Amino acid sequence: MIAMDDPDYIIEEYKGRIIASHKSNVSQKSMDNIIIVYDKLDFPDYGFYIGLDDSKNIGYRKMEPVNMEDARNYIDWLSEVTNKKGIQQDRSVSVPLPIKEVVGQILSEVALKRLENKEAQSPIKSRKKGRGI
Repeated sequence: MIAMDDPDYIIEEYKGRIIASHKSNVSQKSMDNIIIVYDKLDFPDYGFYIGLDDSKNIGYRKMEPVNMEDARNYIDWLSEVTNKKGIQQDRSVSVPLPIKEVVGQILSEVALKRLENKEAQSPIKSRKKGRGI
């Protein structure tokens, strides 16, 4: 995983996205260049490798020669496509905060129901100590 202060990567922000470029990259297009584009909300967990074609079902993935300009072109294209469809840029990939809140509420309710069921299934203790004769 890449951190914002990772010494092996140069981090650049472009149009609300984060570009992580390995320090050993060259400025010309090269198959050895490692460039990853992230949505701000998904950094550093989920990124898109620029130039990696993994659309094949069988065989090795294919890497195309890339440079930083290709990463910027990808972000420009992504911005254009998301704007045409009326999708908010920050929410195009990430889970919106209201959904996270709803899921948290549901999990709380499930935990409460489990506790209620556990208490309902426990044996009832009688307070009578025995019959008097």
